[in-house]
Amino acid sequence: MASKSEAKRRKRLRLRRQQEAHLTQLEAERRYRESLQRVLNALEMPDLFRNLPKKESMALLMARFHPPRIDPAEGTRVPRRVMEQVRKQFSILLKAFTLPVMPGYDSVSLEDFSTAGYALAAHSKLKLPRSSGALLSMLEQLRPFSQYMDSSNDECMRWLKLAATAACMSINRVNQTMYLPTPRFDSHRLGLALQCRVSMRICPVKPESRVVSMDGKPRPACRIGLAVAGAGIRWAATTPAELGSTSDFADLPMQACIQSHALSRLRERLDTCNLGTIHSELFFAFEKKQFAPLANNRALAAFEVFGEKVGYLLVEIVDGAAVVRTFLFITNSGTPEGTRLDHELRVGKMEKEYLQIDRLSAFVKTDLPQDQRVRNVFERVGLGHLCRLDPKLFGSREPNATGYAKDFVKYMGLG
Repeated sequence: MASKSEAKRRKRLRLRRQQEAHLTQLEAERRYRESLQRVLNALEMPDLFRNLPKKESMALLMARFHPPRIDPAEGTRVPRRVMEQVRKQFSILLKAFTLPVMPGYDSVSLEDFSTAGYALAAHSKLKLPRSSGALLSMLEQLRPFSQYMDSSNDECMRWLKLAATAACMSINRVNQTMYLPTPRFDSHRLGLALQCRVSMRICPVKPESRVVSMDGKPRPACRIGLAVAGAGIRWAATTPAELGSTSDFADLPMQACIQSHALSRLRERLDTCNLGTIHSELFFAFEKKQFAPLANNRALAAFEVFGEKVGYLLVEIVDGAAVVRTFLFITNSGTPEGTRLDHELRVGKMEKEYLQIDRLSAFVKTDLPQDQRVRNVFERVGLGHLCRLDPKLFGSREPNATGYAKDFVKYMGLG
């Protein structure tokens, strides 16, 4: 009895798996045809396949949609959670980026362009001795599109590299591991159809560090870099002249590094932001070169997240390197905007900490920006953009805490 019941159980399990596999295949075929139809609509050929004999139409449309495949580079190990996070981000970006199917025509997503688009263009290269007149006519209509796709490989790959770089930014850590992506196209024939898929390999790269003398003590600092698809690790750099130095060697390039204390301050004060995004924005802070020189070989470097200024990096020239000593949130005393806020509200460091306006969460997780009196104060000191930040973009998925603005207004006497 036991053996018979076990055999029945295994049969049911096998049938269930076969059914699930069949449903998955049908869903993949449906998604491919929807993607293909979007490309045809953009090409102003929505009915291209409808005049074909059923057998030829089915042979051309038997390809299936596959999500991007993410693998570790050969000989390396990457945590599964990291690959899954990259895959999700990469899929989102492939849908978000758009390209025109041809000059003067509508655009489609990078995902449609690099999968169904290339599969469709491959149809015009088919050499079929026995074909219907309708199929030969269709292939001829596709020839200009196919020729354009052949010439647009570099442009498409440029956008794929950009999407791959952005997808890995959320997991990069300049003090732990950076992940270098390499995107590519995979394709194979399924009958007359060309099965196209975007895939990517990611290679973990360990950080570079050095020891610098700070306040008379040796301290470790890691180099600031960004993993860029097709370009490797790009290291941030600057010159003493850009930081305000007038020495004889002011034009010589030097490495940009950051202390662990500064990384802690970034995480503490930008408390709603993705940590990988913060680490990636360090590189762009030096690329944009928005420096305000100070005394004693120091300078403030504007720090932006998604194009919005949220603070400053305090940079000092130490042992031939530009070392980030700490991070100042834009409301902190010591920043131009923070100093104006001090005078406007007559507050100091302790009161800002008590009111918690020394961190990003006050502006994206509370109702503070919704009070017009508060908005007016921050507009006057050049901080109005903090009240216009998009909470979802800056990592807050919770409803704004209510009552905070009322308490702030009462404490500051703005009523």
